[in-house]
Amino acid sequence: MNKTTFLGFSVALVFGVVAFTSTSNVILTLSVFAITSLYFLFIVSKRFNQNQIKLSRFHECYHFINNFIVSLSIKGSVQASFENATYVISDSFRDVLDSIKEMNDFEKLQYLKKYFIFHSYYLFTDLVTLWTDEGGDILEMTTHLCNKLRQEEEYISFCESQNKKHIIEFSILWFITLTILFVLRFVLKDFYSIITKQLFFPISIGFLFLLILCSIDLATRKMTKIEIKGWKNERK
Repeated sequence: MNKTTFLGFSVALVFGVVAFTSTSNVILTLSVFAITSLYFLFIVSKRFNQNQIKLSRFHECYHFINNFIVSLSIKGSVQASFENATYVISDSFRDVLDSIKEMNDFEKLQYLKKYFIFHSYYLFTDLVTLWTDEGGDILEMTTHLCNKLRQEEEYISFCESQNKKHIIEFSILWFITLTILFVLRFVLKDFYSIITKQLFFPISIGFLFLLILCSIDLATRKMTKIEIKGWKNERK
């Protein structure tokens, strides 16, 4: 069970407790718990997993390109640079390299376009090919590329920082709302004993939780919408 799925079940449990405490309606409680759990399990979890793959892949691409360029400027060898850039890598990257170990280093660089699906990597391979054919100062040739990569890395870090801030603000807002609903159940006992018998009340509470799920959906869509050139339509 990943963190998002665990969080989903935790949120579903809290929603279920608040729903039952507020309405004493078992059907509504089970519905809220089930819908919330399934939503996090099949939608939010998948959304965050795909986003994490994208960001991790870009971080890996960023370090691979930088290490390769620095090594190439020092050693002047594509083979040595490739070995240095892939010395410490993720398991998924290692699996890809194991599947293409029969290729030469230039072929491997080209094949990795399927793994690093970013415009920056495509530009990187073009520059390495140009350097191989015509020579030159690889550091000077890749200055624009390195600046572009650094800007994208800083942009991603900024987005991740903003996401954490928005999660905290969003959680506090709805926590206060649900806490008030929960507390009123005990403060206004007589009022609740009357209103809970009315059909509109559990329906209203159900719509409240539906509104919360809609707001969570909008928030998670925004949080995972970090666009990196080249990836947008490649992974669903």
